[in-house]
Amino acid sequence: MNVILSSPRIPLLLNKKKQFNRVSKSNPYGIEYCFYFDRKRNLDELRLALGNYFQSCQDPVYAHKIKLLVTYDSFPLLADMLEGDYHFNISQDFSIVVDESHCIIKDIKMKQYRNKRVLAAFLDRAFRYDNVCFVSATPIVKYLQQVPQFQQHMVNQYELVWNNITPVLEKSYKCSGAKDAFEQIFKEYKKNGYFDIIYNPDGTADYSDEAVIFINSVSDIQKILKTYITKDRLIDPADVSIICADTDENKATLKKAHPKLSLTEEVPLAGETHPTWTFCTRTCFAGVDFYSPCASTFVVANYKVDSLSLDVASDIPQIIGRQRLDSNKFRDRIHIFYTNNTQVVNSNEFNEYLANKMDISNEQISLWEIANQGGKGDLALGNLTTLIEGDPDKYFVNTLNGYPEIDPMLVLDEQYSHDILVNHTQWFIVSGKNGSTNIYSPPVQQLMNLLPQTYGPEDRLRETCSLLRQYPQLQGEVNNMLWASGYNDIAYYINNLPISRITALGYNSTRMDSEIQAQQQTPNIVPLVYVKFQVGQKYTREEIKSALQEIYTDAGIKKTAKATDLQEYYKCTECKVNGQRAYLLGTRA
Repeated sequence: MNVILSSPRIPLLLNKKKQFNRVSKSNPYGIEYCFYFDRKRNLDELRLALGNYFQSCQDPVYAHKIKLLVTYDSFPLLADMLEGDYHFNISQDFSIVVDESHCIIKDIKMKQYRNKRVLAAFLDRAFRYDNVCFVSATPIVKYLQQVPQFQQHMVNQYELVWNNITPVLEKSYKCSGAKDAFEQIFKEYKKNGYFDIIYNPDGTADYSDEAVIFINSVSDIQKILKTYITKDRLIDPADVSIICADTDENKATLKKAHPKLSLTEEVPLAGETHPTWTFCTRTCFAGVDFYSPCASTFVVANYKVDSLSLDVASDIPQIIGRQRLDSNKFRDRIHIFYTNNTQVVNSNEFNEYLANKMDISNEQISLWEIANQGGKGDLALGNLTTLIEGDPDKYFVNTLNGYPEIDPMLVLDEQYSHDILVNHTQWFIVSGKNGSTNIYSPPVQQLMNLLPQTYGPEDRLRETCSLLRQYPQLQGEVNNMLWASGYNDIAYYINNLPISRITALGYNSTRMDSEIQAQQQTPNIVPLVYVKFQVGQKYTREEIKSALQEIYTDAGIKKTAKATDLQEYYKCTECKVNGQRAYLLGTRA
């Protein structure tokens, strides 16, 4: 079919364009199957490019159907161009797919106020045509049915019911804000050398070396990176990807953190290089697919935003599905950082608030009507428009049509925002018994349940060592459980001494502390090695020696690095890279 795919997010469209136009097995010649209607171009250039694309679709050798990618905002302009310049009958010649259609409700705060009617204009135009399909994996039908355009037209609803549902493992953490949440993530990463770990039945483990962090604010991202790039130089700006709205304001904000930081226009596809740190704001990630082989997912929910409809927490059903590779064993895990919700509003208070807002909105319309009868309607309309622009959340009024009117979508947004606020525990898990799905293997879960009933630190340490003698492959998971459960003393000893030494020292803290102190005269470089070298990657011997020598020098170790030193940390398989001897890194030693 000839298709117009309309999306609320530019990164989604760029992602689809790259996915289908790149050279691949299914497209060996790099044919431009999809055309992105890019409003950054001037109209003449855009019109010419579109015409050239239509000609390429009719190529006698590589002919293909028309696939147009366009944002909601630009859809009316594209429709004008198709009908006026190229004389298409859109209803007959195209199927229109409105992707991520739940954003019609979620974006009201962004696109339907300040005297704009972007969503209404898009829907008015889309409903002119016959073949329109609104698609969403996380639909909010109850609210869409209240949108005027949906009430005015016959809309058939189809629900796809999936049999192969994968359970999602959720783990929640408290934080005071976005920066505190990131500090928790970074601290664990530097301590362990990975973001997450999964232990396999055969004793091997899989490690997550990449993080995708969903967060509300570009300003929060800037504050985080300013600390970790500029001040402490703990993160390389080249190893950071930022997916947010492409605005001058956002670009300027990121430059405050580091001059080399920029927006990420295209998300890497499968097989391409992925950065360690990817930040996503809620305005951009919808529908954007990630193809990392090992990325972990983190969400920083923030009740301090003006409206919870703008909080990334309400997008968690969408976020869970963003990692697309089946081979990524971490795709069904999600780590949620949340702040306490102190904004619960009961129904009576909300209804009173709604009625007051409607009263002052109708009062403004009445004042305009009086002024209009007296010949001063234009002046009154200008004053009202200025008033709305100064405080867009104060009224339900829109003046874009040349007169003030109640905008039902603004009323709907208030109801949607309130429903999220009241029912937030149904949107994502926050605390208590419902707050953390069991993500530990049975032996570790059994130990976690046993420790509170065990008397004294020596006995707790003895029980932990007993389990690790039986399941040595679970040490990393046991360590994570101990830190998360507050048994830092036990975690400290099993991290710093072999189980055999802890046993030989009789689980005595004084004797263990003395041995650890003696050992610490030699720096522990294991975390540094794990950060520098990634499982599954190939490194030439020269690259290995150079990187290890840098680690040795920084740690004050007087030793000449050899490539074979890496075998102390990884299972290394010999291979070649561009004809040079190299190692392919397997599991960690």
